[in-house]
Amino acid sequence: MAMRGKAQAENAPAASSPIRAASPAREWPPTRIIAPDMGLDAVVVSGVSESALRRGPGHWPGSALPGQPGNCVIAGHRNVYGSYFYRVDELLPGSLITLRTPDDSFNYQVVQSHTVADTDVSVLQPPAQKDAPPQLTLITCTVRRTTTRIVVTAHLVPPEEKF
Repeated sequence: MAMRGKAQAENAPAASSPIRAASPAREWPPTRIIAPDMGLDAVVVSGVSESALRRGPGHWPGSALPGQPGNCVIAGHRNVYGSYFYRVDELLPGSLITLRTPDDSFNYQVVQSHTVADTDVSVLQPPAQKDAPPQLTLITCTVRRTTTRIVVTAHLVPPEEKF
């Protein structure tokens, strides 16, 4: 799933990219993504190269880890290689998405879903407000051979409100 423009999904964001680089201590942990409203329960792989996305949804290098401040970005194919995000358009505000790591589970609640041009890399950015809740962003294509992407944004549900 290539994003055209300033960033390419095949590689980690360039040094000039506003996405902060992941440090060795911040490696992607084994993580499952569970979204009942779209029938998804899959392992999230590290990276968004074509070979990574053939194995499952991929964590965008340099984006936040599950439950951490910032924007945890996960990309996935909608119509090839398992079609993990085929039903992403069924996620509506209020839908629950869980990221389960070996140490914890993090519940995110969908706040919006919208379509952007594949050149719009702003969806990879951390939230602008410093006190914003940790965010999860899912990205996929709208349909085969298009230049638009579906973007789902969700916010972390505070631990005392976990479902």
